[in-house]
Amino acid sequence: MNSISFNDSFRKWWAFEVLGVLFILMSLFVMGHPITSYAGLVLYFALMFIVSGVLRIVSSMGNRDVLKNWGWYAGGGVLDILIGGLLLMRMDIAAIALSMYVGFFILFGSIAAIFRGSELRDSGFKGWGWPLFSGILGVIFSFMILTNLIFGAATIVLWTAMGFFMMGLFYIYLGIHLHRIHKGVQHMGREQLNA
Repeated sequence: MNSISFNDSFRKWWAFEVLGVLFILMSLFVMGHPITSYAGLVLYFALMFIVSGVLRIVSSMGNRDVLKNWGWYAGGGVLDILIGGLLLMRMDIAAIALSMYVGFFILFGSIAAIFRGSELRDSGFKGWGWPLFSGILGVIFSFMILTNLIFGAATIVLWTAMGFFMMGLFYIYLGIHLHRIHKGVQHMGREQLNA
């Protein structure tokens, strides 16, 4: 496989925007409807893990010739699906450990945002600090949940909504930038054909 830079044509950029919108919708739902049953949140999160995993796999597989580390992104998607499946199969246990699941989910997504921000910086794109900033905030939120499970359980609705909202902003931002890259590469390709 040839080493293709991050600046080259990036197909399936829309998957990141869809993922971002889903995360933001999930955050608004969680904030607007604080479910009285803590176990009820497990179902929503399990479905979000599965949807997120599927979209991450689709995006990484569709862009494997463009992403240097596409296998890591696909692996993250597989991990999301496995965690979602575990949550669906053992909702009783998952309800007890929901803070840990959410904390690690936000941590891994935030680390990915930090890496993507670094890739954008290395590619010379302006505005690379926003994904980096959202990733750092996500890491802080995740550590607050993971280091104090009582605090995490008591405030899971608020912290989860904030974490999903930040991840949603990051994925929308990333999708917009990847779409610009894609359009720029297509435009350059047309100019070369016309020359």
